[in-house]
Amino acid sequence: SCFPCRQHHPLLIVARKYSHARVSTGYLIRGIVGDCVAFHLACLQSAGYIHAIWKKDRQRVAQIRRQSVNASEVYCKRARVFHNGSLSLCPAEWRDQGEYVAEVYDQDGLHLHQIFHLELKSKSEHAIHVR
Repeated sequence: SCFPCRQHHPLLIVARKYSHARVSTGYLIRGIVGDCVAFHLACLQSAGYIHAIWKKDRQRVAQIRRQSVNASEVYCKRARVFHNGSLSLCPAEWRDQGEYVAEVYDQDGLHLHQIFHLELKSKSEHAIHVR
């Protein structure tokens, strides 16, 4: 199987030190290598049935279908998809930078197609900018 890692998670997003800004082709997520980053799908707070697929560079990162979460081997220990379809990566790694696409389906088919772009900094770069 391409997605050997099955996980069940509570609806709790543990993300810190990231900012979220709207850009022309989606949302820009800024994070710090080693910290958690989150990609929020706020419009799906009360979804009943949900099937969400997350992709990076056209490769599947993770998906949730009903209560079952599958993550690709690269993201297996770090990716979490929550009951509303949101994704978190913890801890973020340099190779995580890039474009992510969320495709969310409900009973009627495609419900949402959302694009995110993740930019990361090192902890030392972040410390210089915070001072």
